[in-house]
Amino acid sequence: MEKLVNNLVSVLLPVKNGDATIKKAVESILLQTYTNFELVIVDDDSADKTPTILKGIKDPRVRIIQGKGKGLAKALNLGLKHCMGSFIARMDADDYAHPGRIEAQIAYLRDHPEIGVVGGLVKYRSNQSKNTEGLKVYVDWVNKIITPSQHYISRFLDAPVPHPTVMFRKELADQFGAYMEDPGPEDFELWLRWMHAGVRFAKINEVVLDWMDYPSRLTRTHQNYSQEAFYKVKSKYLYFWLKKKFKNEMPDLWVWGTGREVNKKISGLIVLGLEFKGHVESFKPARPPKVIHHDKLTTEQNPFVVVCLGTREGKIAAHSWLLENGFKEGESFIMI
Repeated sequence: MEKLVNNLVSVLLPVKNGDATIKKAVESILLQTYTNFELVIVDDDSADKTPTILKGIKDPRVRIIQGKGKGLAKALNLGLKHCMGSFIARMDADDYAHPGRIEAQIAYLRDHPEIGVVGGLVKYRSNQSKNTEGLKVYVDWVNKIITPSQHYISRFLDAPVPHPTVMFRKELADQFGAYMEDPGPEDFELWLRWMHAGVRFAKINEVVLDWMDYPSRLTRTHQNYSQEAFYKVKSKYLYFWLKKKFKNEMPDLWVWGTGREVNKKISGLIVLGLEFKGHVESFKPARPPKVIHHDKLTTEQNPFVVVCLGTREGKIAAHSWLLENGFKEGESFIMI
């Protein structure tokens, strides 16, 4: 890799009470094939053996920053202020980075100057026997999202790139802001905000991380990662995107889906001022004309359809029907 410029990479790793996993996570970074990096660890006021473990690390590339226990977003922003590299690689305290991860990702960013954020595939690992299906489905979905256009078009369904896999150009945080410190999913909000600003995302098509699933995982236990928190963030940036896209005249907006969960998903959009003409269903509607059968939709009517179905099968069926009937994803419909 002679053409690779030997840039400094700052690996940003926050930890709080991670004594069971932090040593292995750190070792996976110290064993990287790309050696010009610093590992910036933010100990966010751990109350277990984490501080003792960190003090035992004797490597000049490791710097330990003391956080104040104010939460993940504040710890990340504190760490960013101490990062000296031109590239930031995220890492979590309970995951394992594959040895060639940093080398492959920095090479990609050097070869693709139009890309601001690059992730990679993940291997799902869990020590649980229950409640794992949701994350398995997510991993299967997210590992298929590779290109910039796939990331962009999928962004309102879920976070299109797992946070601990990313490497990004540090300048992006200066230009478009760092992590949101208000309640909510700080990584998902960052991806949507940067994409709205025009930042392009991609993945290298290889596994870069073993993504560990534990009962104490924040996405399982913290209200910042609840469905309601995700709906709020999605609504905000979907609203911004629709207003920007249809700045001259908003088309008729239809929601594909009915019921309480669908109403929860779109309530944030309604609060922000969007008006929906009605709902679309795949079976005989109970309340026409506010609810119509999907075969009543035509591209000649110039509608825009927001697909809010809850089941994977329903989303696949709606997506296929819309494409087969001349609708274009990102132009006349979007999946959320």
